[in-house]
Amino acid sequence: MRIRARRRLYGAAAGLAAGALAVLVALLDPGVLTLADAAFYDRMARLALEPERASRRIVVVDVDDASLAYVESEYATGWPWPHELHGVMAEFLRRHGARAVGFDFIFGRNPHGLDDDLKFAESLTRAGHVALGFTLQATGTVEITQESLGLELLSGAGEEEAQRLAEKMVSLGIDTWIHQGADERWSVFAAGSDREILVARIARHGLELAHVDPSLVEGLEDEAGRLDMDLLRARLARRIVPLPKGAQRVDGAAFVERFALGPAPADRRFHETTAVGAPPPVLVLAATAMGATDQEPDPDGIIRHFEPVKAHDGQLYATLPLALLLAGEPPDRRPAIAFEGPYFRIGDRRIRLYDDTSFRLRFHAHRAYVSDGVTAREVLIDALRELDGKPLKHDWSLLDDAFVLVTPNAIALMDYKPSPVNDRMAGGDINAVALDNLLSGVSAKVLPRSAEAAAALVLALAAALIAVLLSERVSVEVKGTVGDLVRLMMRAVSGLVVAALLATPVVLVDLLFLRHFDTYLN
Repeated sequence: MRIRARRRLYGAAAGLAAGALAVLVALLDPGVLTLADAAFYDRMARLALEPERASRRIVVVDVDDASLAYVESEYATGWPWPHELHGVMAEFLRRHGARAVGFDFIFGRNPHGLDDDLKFAESLTRAGHVALGFTLQATGTVEITQESLGLELLSGAGEEEAQRLAEKMVSLGIDTWIHQGADERWSVFAAGSDREILVARIARHGLELAHVDPSLVEGLEDEAGRLDMDLLRARLARRIVPLPKGAQRVDGAAFVERFALGPAPADRRFHETTAVGAPPPVLVLAATAMGATDQEPDPDGIIRHFEPVKAHDGQLYATLPLALLLAGEPPDRRPAIAFEGPYFRIGDRRIRLYDDTSFRLRFHAHRAYVSDGVTAREVLIDALRELDGKPLKHDWSLLDDAFVLVTPNAIALMDYKPSPVNDRMAGGDINAVALDNLLSGVSAKVLPRSAEAAAALVLALAAALIAVLLSERVSVEVKGTVGDLVRLMMRAVSGLVVAALLATPVVLVDLLFLRHFDTYLN
């Protein structure tokens, strides 16, 4: 009996050693479990789909193929649409109860002209609570060409004064450049390729710019405050010069920093970013919030994780789902955000992180949040009918207190990404899933590592004891003291081998299962 008890003790120790090795491999996660871990998560995500649990407060407006065909038929224009149409949608959605509206694409160079951007900016201001997207991927630089002319509006100024004038200029839709000279003083230029058009454009905004730089119109106003436009244009024409080498265009990226959420914590590992790609400055200044649209897939190209914030130049910036959530609140009541150990906090909600900066998405459906198939075509039709005083064709009560995400979903726009539940999931749907998780504070949670380790050791002990009991049933009787020693050694070795072979895969598999089991509980 003593030998048998000792044999079982040795076998249990061997099994525990194998289990400890499995625990060490699983917890350190050197990469050997990455594929198995992803496969378990994908399977769990598909098994746990519950469309009825999708938030009713999230409405996705699809820019689908029917919407593209409608705009092409009615307005004789393809994609990208005139930005004014997006402004019409934003105002309509807000009038009918939307808490906030987000656009899941980047408004880049506008082929429909500057006036179109200005109309869109006016709509953004009227609508309020609108979030626009930007990217933190690398962007190209703007080169000065021989045709670039600069109308010098300010020279020899301090940085603060130059920035104030530049901001006013871009808010008026003026192509603005700044330059720091060798004396570290700043100059501000309006740019263009046609001298007369450039002078006329600046003259048109003379009084507005004079609020920032009074010297621009000094001596040109009569007693009634009216400008002598002929003299102003003559004065401006004398300021036309080639843009100096080293001048930098003031683009939207220059103003995205006003949407920074605070310093990036030094103890978190964020993806490296190189540059900001943003909409034109006039749109950035009119937006309520800005959010990064970049989504980082796993090495196999599937999107399983989501970062609520990204870091750039030492500052944190919201991704689009978080920006949309923040846009729904007045500036003085926006929830604070913070990393707290294994959690990311938004106001009084906490979401469990999978790694340093991201959480694993908790999917509820294959397509997610289409809200009975709302399309941009339907929004535009009713928005224009409303402007014409005609009755609406659709019931828009679903917009009450809703977060609305306008997203491209047409085949021609190709904004599809693989996810665990759909090989071709629209990027906007993935953002909607992330927004749902942020609103509810529920993600695909994982067990704490300490709980994983404890569970693994218990499983290893059980596997080892079973292995020893099985080895006893196939042992050979050997008599005598020497025989007892030989038999003990044989059984110890057999117990070690069998326990290791049995315990290691059992522990690894069970660790993976336990890691994702909470997916069922959310």
